[in-house]
Amino acid sequence: ERKKISQALYQLEKLLRQLELCQQFLIDDGIHTFTEIIPQIDDNTAYVFLRCIKTLLNHEQGRITIMDDVNMVRYLCSTTSNTGAPLRVRLLSTELLLLLTYINDHDGRDKVVVQLEPYYSQWFSSIEKAISSPESMLTQNTSVILPKPQQQLTDYCLSTLFLINSIIQVTTSYGEKEVLIKKFKECGIHRMFYKTKDFGSCLLDDEIRKYKEVEEEIITRSSPELPTFLDISYGSILKTLILETR
Repeated sequence: ERKKISQALYQLEKLLRQLELCQQFLIDDGIHTFTEIIPQIDDNTAYVFLRCIKTLLNHEQGRITIMDDVNMVRYLCSTTSNTGAPLRVRLLSTELLLLLTYINDHDGRDKVVVQLEPYYSQWFSSIEKAISSPESMLTQNTSVILPKPQQQLTDYCLSTLFLINSIIQVTTSYGEKEVLIKKFKECGIHRMFYKTKDFGSCLLDDEIRKYKEVEEEIITRSSPELPTFLDISYGSILKTLILETR
């Protein structure tokens, strides 16, 4: 049965590239069928399944339907956090979650956070494992040859930071931002920053910088008693030490 599902998904992925067929698929509530077969999706079929979802997200009706489907959003979150999944699968699911966070008129960010929150610890652990042992993360299928494996790992980390920064930026409440910053710190986001410092990616470094700026702003705002050391040359170092020990 799984073999039949795999063959059907590959055929469908090609058909969905045709505009009229894709629109008809949405009209026929094909996404509901997708949701029903999620339990049958394994690591060998996850990538083509996600490719189908990506194509559907190119259409407004597809974005709305998927965003409102709790099981589909939960599947994307669990796949992103799945340590055993090939890196390309986790990269693609991360990219899809990022897209969903920007669907503001349907509370995309909120729906993603609700489903992703239970996976925070597992998510960050899977990121660290990918960085530490990238060769084991690239694929579980030895017949698949992936070009530029280091670039794929960099893209995965970059998409992850895009998603994290998007969640924080779209969050309007400072109190909620503070909670997120604290949770991410507890889950080891700074270890992730340290392990990616030698990747040589300007884009990655820029996203890390953006996160740290928001983090410092939030912590400073929530700690009015935090002393400032603006009049001494090593003031920024002292401030960093205080922030890191809170």
